[in-house]
Amino acid sequence: MDQKKTEKADLENKRGYFLEIGLVVTLLIMWGVFEYSSKVERAEDFGPLEVVADEEELAPVTRQEELQLPRRRPRSRLSPTSSRLWTTRWRSMTTL
Repeated sequence: MDQKKTEKADLENKRGYFLEIGLVVTLLIMWGVFEYSSKVERAEDFGPLEVVADEEELAPVTRQEELQLPRRRPRSRLSPTSSRLWTTRWRSMTTL
């Protein structure tokens, strides 16, 4: 097949230039957005201000009751399983 387009019409070789132009345009737009400032009106231009005192509603003071946990008995030094083993051994030794 014959190529119908000429070398001049091919834009692939100018791809880098288009990227640079796009980055510069974006940079200029962002710079313009950050430099833009709106006109600030002074408070005197709004006219006289009325001060309205709102009554504050105070919440009632609440106190949390302290919970008293039941006292625990002190644990014995021997665990229940070891004391059972001791008694069974003692019984087996005394029955001999």
